[in-house]
This record gives sequence, C-alpha cells and structure tokens, in this order.
Amino acid sequence: MLWNFDLVRGARGPGRPLRKTFSGLQTDANDAVRLQFAPVRNCPRVNAFGLAAEGLA
Repeated sequence: MLWNFDLVRGARGPGRPLRKTFSGLQTDANDAVRLQFAPVRNCPRVNAFGLAAEGLA
C-alpha cells in the first residue's frame, strides 16, 4: 500500500502525529489482518494503529 513512505514528510514535520485511513482491506482465512513493516532508512517506529469494521467507525 505504501512504498518508501516518508513519515516525517507525511506528517509535515518531526514529532507530529499522522493518521492514514485505508478501506477495502480483507482478512485472511484466519480472520486476521496482516501488517508488514520493512525499514528503508534508519529504524521507523509505529506507536499505535487501530482497526474498525467499515461502516462502524
């Protein structure tokens, strides 16, 4: 979904929050949503993420 995403640029500066919303995600056979992170530069950090059923959020 996001390739070479620059968090600082996306948040318009360091230390600022960023919220991204994606729709149409599908679960796998075990009803799980799998997230995969791979650093491109340095060691990025994700502090939190949330999942909500579409139409309920």
